[in-house]
Amino acid sequence: MKTKTYTSFLLILALFAGMNSFSQWANITGVTGERLFAVHTFNNSKALIAGENGTLLVTNNSGESWNSISTGNALDYDDIFFINDVTGYIASEEGMILKSTDGGNSWTEIQTPASGDLKALSFINTQTGWASGEGGNIVKTSDGGETWTLLNTGVNVELTGISFGDAGTGCATGALGTVIRTSDGGNGWETIDAGTIEDINDVYFADASMAYLAANNGIIKKSTDGGMTWIDQVSLTLSDLNAIHFYDTQNGFAAGRDGALVYTNNAGNLWNSENPLTSERLLDIHFSDASHGYAVGREGTILRYAPATSIIENETTELVTISPNPFSEKATLIIHNFDGTPFHLQIVDLSGSIVKDMGRYRTGKLIITRDGLENGFYFYQIDFDNKQRLSGKVIVN
Repeated sequence: MKTKTYTSFLLILALFAGMNSFSQWANITGVTGERLFAVHTFNNSKALIAGENGTLLVTNNSGESWNSISTGNALDYDDIFFINDVTGYIASEEGMILKSTDGGNSWTEIQTPASGDLKALSFINTQTGWASGEGGNIVKTSDGGETWTLLNTGVNVELTGISFGDAGTGCATGALGTVIRTSDGGNGWETIDAGTIEDINDVYFADASMAYLAANNGIIKKSTDGGMTWIDQVSLTLSDLNAIHFYDTQNGFAAGRDGALVYTNNAGNLWNSENPLTSERLLDIHFSDASHGYAVGREGTILRYAPATSIIENETTELVTISPNPFSEKATLIIHNFDGTPFHLQIVDLSGSIVKDMGRYRTGKLIITRDGLENGFYFYQIDFDNKQRLSGKVIVN
């Protein structure tokens, strides 16, 4: 039995050693003061952000620096959708859509028959996509954006969200609890009662049948039948939620007013809230994988989700040292270059649940004891009063 236990421990330790690190949110400041409406995360290094007055920003080094891309106009860009690494679209004002075939370096304007601003995009392949916007307008392309057809939706409210699970099934959402659904690719639409009169700001299909709504007053709803019926989720926030995105069928984030960020790692059965890093309204969120993503919003707000510095087996970094690690009774935690900013220290388990609240400190050196901790793997979480966070792994044996 001891041999089996030890072997399991080594297997788990090897699994953790193979992970790059534990991801965390960080606030990137000083890039722009414009409102940022949309973001697309390509991979661990590249992301594209769009906003008002023709703002289009790209990073190729994980957000360390950003470059402006000129499109030749000063329109507001309300959504970005890339089908792959090279082909993407931007929804803009006055029925205008922009298309790129080189990963966002250059853009071509395409005028659609929509009479108002376009707010959201959804594509299922390189040829077929939809855009929704003001006045209940939805336009569809079947030839890779070369031509667009105006669809009859039967509503006249602004449709701020649209998403398709497959070539036939999709939903669009908007003001006053509006949800419209199609099962034939947009040729016909029916109004769905989602059980709310709050503005529904976004919709996202995680697969052909599973979809989510994000609405004002912290409302998240889930459908498991392709948008025909919707079930309330417990979001743990009352903030208006403006965007929702899943990077697979289990894991997703929603973002909104007052910097609200909530996430699930079990297909919406449980939602958790993140400590806000900003008081600004977040308007969009997008992930490339479990470790890399961005949220953007008003006043040039850019939040980056990326691997944080972590400590395993007494490894020292420029931020934090824990020694010994693993430990059996106690370990010393040192925050290097500590500037005296007060912080709150917690220990959380692999599910993200707090298992030990160690309270507030003003010192850069303290002792972590195993009191109340069983043998296993944990994360320390240091939340400073200036909204910065440090996280890393802790092993108790």
